[in-house]
Amino acid sequence: LVAFQTSLDDTKESHAIAMKKAEEEVQSLNEKIQNAEQREKDLRAQLAETEKAKHQLNEQRELETTKLTQDMNTLKQSLAQSETKEAAIKHELEHLKEEVTKLVQEQAATLDEAAQTADELQNMLDDA
Repeated sequence: LVAFQTSLDDTKESHAIAMKKAEEEVQSLNEKIQNAEQREKDLRAQLAETEKAKHQLNEQRELETTKLTQDMNTLKQSLAQSETKEAAIKHELEHLKEEVTKLVQEQAATLDEAAQTADELQNMLDDA
């Protein structure tokens, strides 16, 4: 009977040790679960912040792209206007060159006539 009692006491003690180890293991697992849940919560919050920042960057990129497109269109219009003005100036210069050439030719003809008249007058003086 004593041996049975001793064996029963040993079994109870082993069972108590096993229960304590099981409780410690459960507590450790619960802590790991809580840590994992907190880590998941933190990662979800970080993901939400990342998504928000990504959305803001996309909006900013769209605004900058729109502004650059508008700037490019403005520059194209300005270039077209400059090219039109340049063509008009070249046309006006060509017209002025033609007028100057005409005036120079008229002056040369006038000078030729004056020289011819002077020669004629000189010949008349010489004959007289």
